[in-house]
Amino acid sequence: MIEVVIDSLRQSILHKDYFVIILKENNSGRYIPIGSSFYDFNALTIKLCRYKLPRPSTYDFFWQFVQYTNLSIRRVYIHSVVKGVYKAQVLGVRSEWGFRHGVVVDCRATDALLTAAHFQVPIFISPALLDHASITSLDELSSVIKGTASLVLDTPVSQAASDVTS
Repeated sequence: MIEVVIDSLRQSILHKDYFVIILKENNSGRYIPIGSSFYDFNALTIKLCRYKLPRPSTYDFFWQFVQYTNLSIRRVYIHSVVKGVYKAQVLGVRSEWGFRHGVVVDCRATDALLTAAHFQVPIFISPALLDHASITSLDELSSVIKGTASLVLDTPVSQAASDVTS
């Protein structure tokens, strides 16, 4: 697993309904652009800017529920992309009756990124996915943000399967 951070959130100047979350590998020039819906993009923007909404969002409800069930979120892991949808897992630990149980919840990458931002936990990505989908050229990154270049649609299945099980 390789640690990444949220580098920026971008909206295309050419396509008003095209949103991209840019992840950056720590200590490297590799970026991963992840397409996002308006709603997830907006929720992540609100969370990162620490803006307080007048009433709780659906995500706030979920996060309160997580805390109520004694689940401690430890990290998120983005492991593959299938048909343009990045797949991820939220990993945590739940304490019950003096025992600790590992918990893994499958989700979309945008949900994992929102969870990481809320609980301030690290974001990790599969080495195979980073090798397959990363961008190192600023021109290429600019093309993706403008919506004139396509995002990666699939991770080779053999690589994705081995990353999830390791």
